Amino acid sequence: MNRSYTHPRLSRPLCLTLMASLCACLPGRSVTEQDRILEPVLPTLAPTQAREDALAIRISSIRARAHIRNNVLHRTSQGEIQTDAVWTWSVPPALYFTQALDLVASADPKIRLTDEARKGSLRIELLAFEIQDNQEGPMARISILVRFRGADRKIQVREYEQETPIQGEMPRSLAKAMGTSLVAISREVLDEATKLLR
Repeated sequence: MNRSYTHPRLSRPLCLTLMASLCACLPGRSVTEQDRILEPVLPTLAPTQAREDALAIRISSIRARAHIRNNVLHRTSQGEIQTDAVWTWSVPPALYFTQALDLVASADPKIRLTDEARKGSLRIELLAFEIQDNQEGPMARISILVRFRGADRKIQVREYEQETPIQGEMPRSLAKAMGTSLVAISREVLDEATKLLR
């Protein structure tokens, strides 16, 4: 005896529901989990009028190493770099440097940022923008390499590093500490520029 079977048809809404349920069971990030975005909190600096003899400086470029993107990075005590599972920066960290340099320069009457090609310039490479895990506690760590190019085309290279303790509740403490580090290292670079590019 031959018997024929008719396969039941699933409605479109039911199919979508089943697919969503299957995806939720897959390993990895939950379908309801979202990245949390933060930005460094820069200290407030009062702008001042640049003096007539203020040093004109051009920021030639600011770039970061390939691994420094939007993800918040951790460096372990063994030197391994890990990506934070939750927190991300709102933009690539190199862009925060532009903001910090503008802020510090606007508050320093000895400096004037310019786009004039013939002026002394800075080329900045971001080497580290991370949370440094230490026995004493986590630190907001920034490391940069700066090439100072004078109007005479002479180039001098300096490396800078700044660490600020991360104290208090996350993520506010991280945002504040990283903002403090950004301004501190920017001030150090511009102070050095007034000596090397005169």
